[in-house]
Amino acid sequence: MKRSVLHSPVSRYPSAPKGFSYLEVMLAASILAVALVPIMRSATEIQNQAAAKQRDIETFWSLQSLSESLHAETFADLLNAAASVNSASTPTSYSDVAGTDKRRLIYLYAYDWNNSDGDNDPLTIADPNADGDNNPFTGATPDIDLLWYKASVENSNISWQGLIAR
Repeated sequence: MKRSVLHSPVSRYPSAPKGFSYLEVMLAASILAVALVPIMRSATEIQNQAAAKQRDIETFWSLQSLSESLHAETFADLLNAAASVNSASTPTSYSDVAGTDKRRLIYLYAYDWNNSDGDNDPLTIADPNADGDNNPFTGATPDIDLLWYKASVENSNISWQGLIAR
């Protein structure tokens, strides 16, 4: 008698079922379902953070571009813009128009590099106030050779600072 290749003469475990039981499948599915919730939540958070970082990078390059455009302006024009606001904390006319999305603000002020007024604050300069207008950019003000600038985005912590020489 010839034996068939497909038939085994004696089954080692004749009563053992083949495959997974219903309980095992349901247990594995519930473990997967519980594990997928935090995985999907973290994937969404990673996507949101990546999008926010992309916006920050675009904003940073926009500020750098604006900074480079300031260096292309004449020193006299920048000095006039600084004099018109007469404050290191007031945006100048080089800023974007109010209401603009991601509004870029430009602050300009004289830089006291040699501490001529003796107060150890580089953003204050000596003003003899000979003309009585309390504006250090007018009257008998000492020569201003450096301007400090700050480029920032409104309601953001992204900013760029530098100096522009005469």
